[in-house]
Parts: sequence; structure tokens; C-alpha cells
Amino acid sequence: MSYNKNVLSVLLAVSTVAFAMDQQNNAKDKPQIPLRPLFPPLSSSSSSSRTTSSDMSDQVEGDGKPVLTKAQIEEMTYVLQQADKKAQMIVAHLKDPTYLEDDEYRSAIFVGEPGTGKTTTALAIGHQMMVESGWQYKMLDSGAFLGKFRNQTAIKLRQFLRGIIALRAPMILIIDELNRLLEHANSEHHDTDTASTALWTFLDQQRGNQKFFFIGTMNDITKLPKPYKDRILFEFIQFNHISAPLKQAQALRYYLTQGKAHLNPALTDEKLSALLANIGSCSGRVLKKWSGFTKRLYRQHQEQPGGPIVVTEALVNLAIAGFNACKKDIQYDRKDETDAERQDRYHTDTIERQEKHFLQQQLKQDLLAEYSYTDHHNYDTGNG
Repeated sequence: MSYNKNVLSVLLAVSTVAFAMDQQNNAKDKPQIPLRPLFPPLSSSSSSSRTTSSDMSDQVEGDGKPVLTKAQIEEMTYVLQQADKKAQMIVAHLKDPTYLEDDEYRSAIFVGEPGTGKTTTALAIGHQMMVESGWQYKMLDSGAFLGKFRNQTAIKLRQFLRGIIALRAPMILIIDELNRLLEHANSEHHDTDTASTALWTFLDQQRGNQKFFFIGTMNDITKLPKPYKDRILFEFIQFNHISAPLKQAQALRYYLTQGKAHLNPALTDEKLSALLANIGSCSGRVLKKWSGFTKRLYRQHQEQPGGPIVVTEALVNLAIAGFNACKKDIQYDRKDETDAERQDRYHTDTIERQEKHFLQQQLKQDLLAEYSYTDHHNYDTGNG
């Protein structure tokens, strides 16, 4: 019996070694699948795979700087120029600590509806500080921190923040959709207070740190924990839809003229703003999408394919009609339910279902009782 065990052990060891060698050989023969990182890697002057101007003429890069196209940089610069002056002042504040004379101003929260330029403005600030002052910036979506179990979100967040400090480099940290991290984590085990405490404790420690700045973006600021509200009471910046027709016209002109398209000379800003007067307020993102929609309409109705796109008054009117039709089809202006309204509706629906179920059960019992009475009555009278 002992001899058999020894033989089996030797055979098992030999097969394990053979399997490992086979795996190594297969790994050498098979092409490796590259894993795409969540965020673009920083370019390096020593990297043999870096993109050069001869490879892609519309990209800009430098040592330690993420690769961005010229179009992306131009759009970020444009959006920052259109943003609230309080957002623009962050760059001056970081470059010159005496500009605002407030060393404790180390964070800002960009608040506004989707598409109003919050994230693009935050990226523009980070990119400008990187190019002009050598700062680093990191942007993460809040979903990267969400954990399944209790306090896991706070632990992930705390570990990440410690890593930021360990870098010991001038840093702008951007967390997109911050409210999802602080008010809800899609988990019954999530502890919002612990996550918010981890963040505001970290930010309190950065007061006076002239080499750090935090930007959070969110759609709604009203549901944040009270301790965090106290700390950002004067540090949130509101981003709004574009409501003035002239501002809309200027933004639409900017997006329409990207690339080789151009506007008919007769289509001035005043003329364009008059055409846009009745569309109501909308976000910069909608205007950007609208410009692409307008260009597609031009190609769609073009008699002879090819050539540059020329935006005329007739084309703008056609795009406005299409815009209004699309809004109607998807009920664009329908107001979203609040959490309280959703809970009230769920409660009402539940009560109605319970009442309906009760009535059905009551009716069933009444029918059974009536059937039982009739059956017994017929039996007693001999009619059955």
C-alpha cells in the first residue's frame, strides 16, 4: 500500500511539472492579448511605442502628459472660457497662491444638469495646469470605488487617497459623479457616512496644501451628507444650461465650424440667434450633438455627394424642426421623479395591489360560500 502511494506521488509530481512546462510553451507561442487600462497611460519619452507627429498629426503630447487631440484641447479651452469665472479663477489660484489669499481653498464642486460642461471644465483646468505649470491630474469615475460589502467603498477610497499623497507631486484630483459615491452605492451594505467621512477628512488635511486641488462633479448637491455640505457651502460652482439665444448661436457656430464645414456669410450670429429664439434653454452637449445632426441632414438632402458642408438658414430651420420632433418623441422635457415621489408612487401601487388582491380573495370566498350553501340546500330538499 505504501509502495503504491509513493508511485502515485511521483507520477503526480511529474505530471505537474509537465503541465507547467506545457503552459509556458503555449504562452510563448500564443499572442498575448493586451489589456486596455481604465485610464490612458502617460506617454514616456523612452517608450518605443509613443505616438509621434509623423504617426498622427492631430495629436499633442509631451513627457508625462496624456495624449490628447488638438480638437479635444481646443474644445476644452473653449468650454473653460465659457464657464463661470469662479471656475476660471482656479487656474490663477493654483499658479499664484496669493491671487485669492486663501490657502484653505483646496476643493471645488461643479454642480449642474448633464451636459452643462462640468467634466470638460474640470479636465480643462487639469490639462492647463499640467501644460503650463507641470502639475499632474487624475480623473476617476465614482463607480470605481463602489464596493459590494459594508464599508468597502470607504476602504477603497481611503487607500486611493493615501496613494495620491504618496506621489508627493502637485496634483489635481477629479472625481466624476461624486454624488453617487457619497449618497448611494447600489448596495444594501454601503455605509454612506463612512465614505463621506473618509473624503472630507482627507480634504480637511489638505487645507493649506498649495500643491493639491480637488474637483468633484455632480448633478444634484442637495442630498449630500450634512458634514460634507458644511465644508463645501461656499465652494460649489453652479453650471447652467445656455438660455440666451445669442450665446446659443455662438456655441452652435463654434461646433458647426469644426472641421471643413462653414456657415453661409448671411447667417450672422444675430440671424442665427433669431432662429434659435424659440428652442428654449439647452446644454452645450445638446448644441454639440445638434451640430453633428445638422451636418448629417446636409448630406442627407444633398443632390450631389461630396464637397464641403455649407450651413444655410434653410438647413438650420430643418435642423430645428428635427430637434423639436426628437424632443417630442422621447418626451425630452418630462420631469424626472424625485426619490420621494418614486417612493410615494411605489407605496400607492403596493396598497392598490393589496386592496385588489383582498377583493379578489373576498369574492372567491363569497362564491365558495354561495356554492356550498346551494349544494347543501339541494341535498336537504332532495333536489340534488
